[in-house]
Amino acid sequence: MRVAGAGAGAGARYDAIAERYVALVASHSIPHDTAIPALLDLLGPVAGRPVLDLACGTGQLSRALAAAGAQVVGIDLSAGLLHHAWEQERAAPLGIASRRDDAQCLGSLPDASVDAAACCLGLTDIDDLDALYHAVARVLRPGGVLAFCINHPAAPATSGDGTLTLQPVPIPYLRQRRWRSGNPASVRGLLPTWHRPLAVYLNAALAAGLWLTPPEPLRELPAPAHVLARSPAYRQHPYLFAARLRKPA
Repeated sequence: MRVAGAGAGAGARYDAIAERYVALVASHSIPHDTAIPALLDLLGPVAGRPVLDLACGTGQLSRALAAAGAQVVGIDLSAGLLHHAWEQERAAPLGIASRRDDAQCLGSLPDASVDAAACCLGLTDIDDLDALYHAVARVLRPGGVLAFCINHPAAPATSGDGTLTLQPVPIPYLRQRRWRSGNPASVRGLLPTWHRPLAVYLNAALAAGLWLTPPEPLRELPAPAHVLARSPAYRQHPYLFAARLRKPA
C-alpha cells in the first residue's frame, strides 16, 4: 500500500512523544522482552555480520544485536528517539552506528551492504510497506534475511478505563487504516498506528522479491507470563507475530 507523502510525518510523530515513549520502554510497557528474543532466533547467528536495525528507535534491538556480535547500523526518522540511542551508546559503547534515515528508501545505505535486517515492532508505523520491502531487498546481500516482529493484527487491545480489559481493535480485520487505542499507557494510545491483515505484510514482501524459507519462517507468539497476570484473557488470543524472509542467493 503506497501513501502520498509517506515517511514525512513519521519522525515528527515520534519526536512529539519521544520522552513518553522512553518512559514506556523503561517501564517494560512495550513488548521488547518477547519480540527481541524471537527476532534473534529468526535471524540466527549474527556475530561478525553487518545487520541493519530498521526503525531502531531508542536502540533496544540494536544493543541486543551488538551484544550478540553483530556490526549494527540502526536507522530511524525520529531525532528524538535517536538521541536516546546515541546517549546509550556513549554511556556503554557497543560499536553501534545509529543514524537518521527513512526505512522506506534507506538512502544512506549502498546496495548489497548488509547480511541481515530486522524490524522490532516498527512496521505498523511504516506508511509505505512496498517501498520499505523494496529498499530492504536492495541493501540486502544475496541470501540475506529480513526478520520482523509486530503486534499481531488479530490481537485485542486493552481498554483505557484502567481495568486492562481486552477488547477488539475497532476496525474490521480485513481493512487497512490507522487507528488509536484508548489506553494512554501504550504506544498505540499515544499516536495512531496502522492496522493491516497479516496477508498484506507477507504479500508485499513477496512482491518485492523476498522469499519465505524453512525452517519455521512464521511465528505467532503468545503473551508472556507477566502480561497474562494482568490480562488473563490473552490466553485466548495471539500476542505478537514474527516472520523471516530471505533475498534469493
